[in-house]
Amino acid sequence: MFPFRPVLRRQVRATILQYATARYHRHCHTLDPHLFRTSDIIDLSGLTIPRVEVEGDLVALHYFNSGKNRLAFPHNARGFLYYHREPGTPPSSGEIRFRVTPDDDVMDFDNGTDLTSSNYMTWSISLFQVSNLGMLPFRSLLIREGWADNALIDSMAGKVFRGQKRPLHYLEQPFVIDLQCHDIILRVFDGVTVAKVRLQLPFRDNRMMVEANPYSGHVLLRLERSTLPQHANSRVIVVRVLKILEEPKVVIPDYDMRLPLPEEGKLFPSISRDRRSKVPYTINLENPSGWNNLNLLLKYVFQIELKQIHEYQISTAVLLPSHPLAFG
Repeated sequence: MFPFRPVLRRQVRATILQYATARYHRHCHTLDPHLFRTSDIIDLSGLTIPRVEVEGDLVALHYFNSGKNRLAFPHNARGFLYYHREPGTPPSSGEIRFRVTPDDDVMDFDNGTDLTSSNYMTWSISLFQVSNLGMLPFRSLLIREGWADNALIDSMAGKVFRGQKRPLHYLEQPFVIDLQCHDIILRVFDGVTVAKVRLQLPFRDNRMMVEANPYSGHVLLRLERSTLPQHANSRVIVVRVLKILEEPKVVIPDYDMRLPLPEEGKLFPSISRDRRSKVPYTINLENPSGWNNLNLLLKYVFQIELKQIHEYQISTAVLLPSHPLAFG
């Protein structure tokens, strides 16, 4: 009865898209900084749910959800969407970030800074989010430019992380903690498996006269394998304080500072068993105490190391006379 309705619907949608993008000038043609043009500059300043044209369709962006409220993007959020993955990290850890630049010059990309969220972490669109239907245009763009493939994105579809939207993909991936928390729940992902790890960092003074967290503040941490002499030939993890994001404050009146404060650049401190000295907080992965899930993060590290060892053995084998390929 209405043979032209699908055609009209497409025309209306195209008209809306043309009007919206012409009015707000938010286009994302590429995620490669080497290919940026002035037209790729996007202004998200002060907007709650801005829409960006990607691969001929509109995608809604969100800054940060605080409870039931959605926070608007900061007033300096003007720059470029780009793809980022730390060197030597798993493909699943790649993400789309937003680089805030000092002006509209493409050459100033390296002089800019990545947008941060209200939780002190870098604002990003993870590949978990890209696997959702609402992010299909970004998925198409990532695949077209070779940043990811369907197999990778499909492997991350359907994963839900309540309370933590950014799981750990590798051991030394930074994460933020609140010094007022007692248990830190981390979720780790090795490309296939999602697992939960509960860290009981020494934030709480359990003496009967205290029984509270004496400090407030936020700290950026990372897990790393211990290089301390006493941990040689063992699978021990320590926690490094990368940055003090919010200066710790004493919240207990007349507190005697029994628990040591974390210091930037140093290992996260704890109290020795005899309660007489300060020692690094450690996690022994050889103890069957619920730390086994952290081995998922070590798996990728070991794969890289084994590959490097294998390549080294091949490169040195040609110098050994006993090797059949050494001398013809």
